[in-house]
Amino acid sequence: MYMSQPTHSSSFSGLTWIDHQEALNLLYQEEVLNHKLIWACARNREIEAYRLPHNQGVVLWEPHHRQLMVSVLESCAYISSDLLGEAVLIEGPEKSIQGIVEAFPDLGYNPRTSLIYTLEAQDLKVDREFRRLRPDDHEAAGWLVHFNEETRGRTLTHTEALRMLYATYREFYILEHRQKCAAVAAVNRWTLHYQSVSFVYVPPESRGKGFGRRLMASLSAFILQEKRKKVILFADPDNDAANALYRSLGYQVHGNYTVLQQGS
Repeated sequence: MYMSQPTHSSSFSGLTWIDHQEALNLLYQEEVLNHKLIWACARNREIEAYRLPHNQGVVLWEPHHRQLMVSVLESCAYISSDLLGEAVLIEGPEKSIQGIVEAFPDLGYNPRTSLIYTLEAQDLKVDREFRRLRPDDHEAAGWLVHFNEETRGRTLTHTEALRMLYATYREFYILEHRQKCAAVAAVNRWTLHYQSVSFVYVPPESRGKGFGRRLMASLSAFILQEKRKKVILFADPDNDAANALYRSLGYQVHGNYTVLQQGS
């Protein structure tokens, strides 16, 4: 497996640099709560991985964006203020981030928390109008641009959207209605026992007609039955409609994931 080179910085003193495979082995001990770290470590070669003393946790460092990801931690004792000071963005399972905030109350970052939903078994059906995205589904790239504007406050170019649609680590699926695309969502390939659903989007003209529910029911059934995996997804706790939908399909909240960002 690819081995990133460690950062030569005193901020990482006391931490042991490890290769990605060792990091994944440790992260998989808490597969659901560490899901985003596993996803990042498995696909991003630039990420550096460090083990805390006495196997108390793992931190991932992405130097280009100065992003620090922390795993489920037994203790925050080995997370230094110097390390936190280098990061523009800090994220991880809520309990770990809460421990960091309590240990360093003057960080000044505002938290943004997502709910972690899982679905392990449910009697759902795959809709006959559910299918894999095709190259002639031209609407999908525009929908991805709108999704990022609505949910993430950032703008993608058409080229960036196409690159995301056809990335090798992600599959997009759509629900058709009268031979036209009515809703879209993605399935990310990793991790071992779970596949995560993301980019769930119903365009404004199709909302309120049940297309989102039909798509999510079909996608969930497809993952559980065809791919033989469990399902995981992350949701904004303030999105009442989405949360009601996920719960109605049998999803249960497994935990929370928190992001701290400068200037947020």
